[in-house]
Amino acid sequence: MTDEIVTEHLELYLYQAAKKGKTCCGDSYITIMKDEYALLALADGLGSGEQAKDSSSVVTSIIADYHDEDVHSLLKRCNNSLRHKRGAAVAIAKIYYRTQEIVYACVGNIRFLTITPSGKLNYPLPKVGYLSGKPQTFLIQRFNYVPNSVFLMNTDGIRSYSSKDIIRYQFGIQNMIEEFESLNTFEDDATVLVGKFKQ
Repeated sequence: MTDEIVTEHLELYLYQAAKKGKTCCGDSYITIMKDEYALLALADGLGSGEQAKDSSSVVTSIIADYHDEDVHSLLKRCNNSLRHKRGAAVAIAKIYYRTQEIVYACVGNIRFLTITPSGKLNYPLPKVGYLSGKPQTFLIQRFNYVPNSVFLMNTDGIRSYSSKDIIRYQFGIQNMIEEFESLNTFEDDATVLVGKFKQ
């Protein structure tokens, strides 16, 4: 499944596929576009199949209901919602257009990076673990973005890639999504968001 979202501020492409032999993907994502900000989030339910989807979809439902809150509050709500469930890796990026700032946090094996038109890479490190309802602290990171930078957010079912791969596709990020789709081995659930910050 692929999707495309183009707004005044962002160009965004998404690809998602379930693990071979599974009826549903255990990953969930949500994109919220507002006048002042965008919120992008990925949740990777532990394992695969319906129980993984149950965990990840609870996360995106919480974010849909409370997206106007700060990232720390959202993570706490997501964590609390996963009590008595399998658990999930979760990444949230809140993008503020006026200040060109990203507020980001991740718990688990979800990757996020930005790369400027000049090739400067920013890769905020995730916190090891996953959300399961147990009390924990969160690492909230803030950094600025440069217009025309490209960003990626993906679960671990997407093959690894280098900054050179990203630079190669800076002027045609839809082609990057098509390459991820063509190279998918379906050995795991896979979700990737590829985007560009517009001028």
